[in-house]
Amino acid sequence: MQRYGDFQPTGHDPRGLGLQDQQDWLVLPTGRTRDSEEREVSNFETAMKILSPDDEDGDDVETHRFGHWGPGWFEIIIVRPGTAAAERAEDIEAALDSYPILDDEDCSRREWEAHSEWVSQECRRVAWKHEGEVLDDADLGTLCDSLSWDHHGRSPSDEDIFSALSEGGWFIPDEEQA
Repeated sequence: MQRYGDFQPTGHDPRGLGLQDQQDWLVLPTGRTRDSEEREVSNFETAMKILSPDDEDGDDVETHRFGHWGPGWFEIIIVRPGTAAAERAEDIEAALDSYPILDDEDCSRREWEAHSEWVSQECRRVAWKHEGEVLDDADLGTLCDSLSWDHHGRSPSDEDIFSALSEGGWFIPDEEQA
């Protein structure tokens, strides 16, 4: 793991900025920014859960958030060297060296929730565009399956979404709501 004194978020940033008393602390390879995707957030929060039992007093593990010219802000986890938390941090680093996700279930849940919210927003936007609304009990999972719309792909066309909403009986024109 990298020492905080050697850490710099990008090649354009100074090393070890601030945190003068923690220059020898170790930086976990899990960070997050304003723009982090679900995997980064999951790894960051999972790492904190893994580290927290070893730091009951809060003296060996710290999170720090910094303003940044690029992503707006970034957050890191640092651990005091030579502690049980540092040993756990080394285990986290080794785990991430062999596989990019610390907790598959947590990451998958976050990806599904983000995808579901995106689908819901897109369906509401398309319904509004067609002067209507989406039924509250619309089965958006079935809609996604029918359109082969997964969280790694692009959104289907507005017309494809509207057709699927209509065919599924999940679209209500405004004039029928009165």
